Amino acid sequence: MEITQIDPRDNQLFGDWLRAMARTILQSPMSAEQTASRTARRITRGAGGRTFAAMDAGRVVGTFESFDADAATVVAPGAPGTAVQTHNISGITVAPTHRRRGLLNQWITAELRWAHERRVPLAALVASEAAIYGRYGFAPVVESVRWSVTTVTPAGLRPPERPCESGEGCISDVDDDKLRTAGPGVYDQARLQQPGAAPRDAYAWDEIRHPEADDRRPRWTFGHRDAQGTLDGYARVAVNQAWHDRAPANTVDVLDLSAVDARAIACLWRACLGIDLVVTVDAYDRPVGDPVAELLRDRRAAQQVARNDLYWWRILDVPAALTGRWWAGPGALVLDVVDPMGLAGGRWRLDVDANGQADVTPTTVSPDVTMGVDALARILAGQGSLTALAAAGWIDEHHPGAVLTLDRLAWAPSPAHATYTWF
Repeated sequence: MEITQIDPRDNQLFGDWLRAMARTILQSPMSAEQTASRTARRITRGAGGRTFAAMDAGRVVGTFESFDADAATVVAPGAPGTAVQTHNISGITVAPTHRRRGLLNQWITAELRWAHERRVPLAALVASEAAIYGRYGFAPVVESVRWSVTTVTPAGLRPPERPCESGEGCISDVDDDKLRTAGPGVYDQARLQQPGAAPRDAYAWDEIRHPEADDRRPRWTFGHRDAQGTLDGYARVAVNQAWHDRAPANTVDVLDLSAVDARAIACLWRACLGIDLVVTVDAYDRPVGDPVAELLRDRRAAQQVARNDLYWWRILDVPAALTGRWWAGPGALVLDVVDPMGLAGGRWRLDVDANGQADVTPTTVSPDVTMGVDALARILAGQGSLTALAAAGWIDEHHPGAVLTLDRLAWAPSPAHATYTWF
């Protein structure tokens, strides 16, 4: 078996690579159009990306790819969004005939070291199996929720606190061409306010506009506009048609909902929940803190029917990662970071000023807390209770109150967001 780096412009070999990946993850074979689109996507990812194949007797038996991107980080309330560079790992498959031969371990460790040498602060991935990547220092930092809302009449919605002004908050249909041109700007502005949210490339937007050929469900997009008439939010929906004994049993899937502020999100939710002849509205890849339940007089009508991890981070450069987010300062702590791979371990003093800006410097003084790089990734994203992590053994406290201080500093004003964006 031989590991080789391949060029996506090699149509034959990269086509074999795509077919091998699809087969192993139980997907249908890609069409010629899908193959061409995926090839173009890989080529345009440019610097910081690599594609590897494991070859055995001329056959692709393992796949791996990576590329540089970024992820939104925690920002101060009302402040412009920021992002930190990430090295995204994707397309990891090993054929059933070649498992347990160390391919995954070889690829992951080499890729993390390569990204670390290039001084990339974070590695990121979407894990197909949750038990695999913790051994390499990855931790789940963003959860994905599927919300399901039973039929809500207009009377079942709480009235808005402030009615929309003339021209503001107007909900209208947005055609696919308009979504393709204006949607990326709305999404980018919105996602930089939401920790963990990943960027979308043109390939992802084209997928939204052109669904799979066998998906013929009716679908459309609601648009929300600000007082100047500019699109500042959208909700893409699809209808699952069903009638039982001449009574409507249709359901709606909210495929993608994004907006630049909370008020626009609420207006778009109201539009989705107000579609006639529908018994259930389901929304996928929504944040844990989605406001949908708070829009209802009967909040029990909205249920989190599934909640799972989606994005996983692995810190490669502690100072670069921790200074890339806003902190609820002021405050100071000494962090002892353990990294079995020797990439990001060390003892660091975290000094946060009154503006929430951090300074991270090496130190030899005794630590306030000790943790692995996996726990530090959770802290970086500002998600979850650190006292719960400490109780579970992720964090060791050496001075009373240190975990509470770190929990306060790491607070995030916006919930982590898992969008309809995979890589």
